[in-house]
Amino acid sequence: MKISIKKSILLLSFSSILLTTSCHENKDIYIEKNVDNTSKIEQEEITTEQNTTEQNTTEQNTTEQSTTEKINSKEQNSEEKQNEQEIINYFNEMSMDIDNLINQENIEKVKDKIGTIMTTMIGFIWYDQDINGITFDDLSNKTKDIILNIYYRVDGAIENKIPNYKESIKDKYIVISNFINDKYDDAKYNVDTWLKEKLGEEKYE
Repeated sequence: MKISIKKSILLLSFSSILLTTSCHENKDIYIEKNVDNTSKIEQEEITTEQNTTEQNTTEQNTTEQSTTEKINSKEQNSEEKQNEQEIINYFNEMSMDIDNLINQENIEKVKDKIGTIMTTMIGFIWYDQDINGITFDDLSNKTKDIILNIYYRVDGAIENKIPNYKESIKDKYIVISNFINDKYDDAKYNVDTWLKEKLGEEKYE
């Protein structure tokens, strides 16, 4: 009976020790699991935050790029309009100079000046010569029509004062000589054909 009690006490003590040890181990496992879960959650939060930051940065860069492209496009359009207006102004100035020249009493004295102006106009429109770095092909169709209008008006005004004036000055101006040989009889460059295209047959007549 004594032995049984001792055994019971020993068993009870041993069980207590095992239970205590098991609790500690479980507690450690729980803590470790909690630590692991916390770390995982924190890592997920960090990853999410990084992804959000990267997405925001990408969106910001895209917006900035789009804004820059729009600004550059507006600046380019503005510059093109300014360049075209400068060419129109230049042709208008030449047109006014021609008006003054053909109203001179002694028109023979101003033939050279007339020839120089017409050489500039013809060279620009038909021979790819530039004015301030701009060529006729660089212009919009609307501006091309304005330039051609000015040229044909000036050319007609000179013809009224000096019939066949190009023939009389062609030997001094290579561009005008080439124009007579290459283009003058070409329907594409004929003023009557051009006016018919722009005005229509009925209005032209």
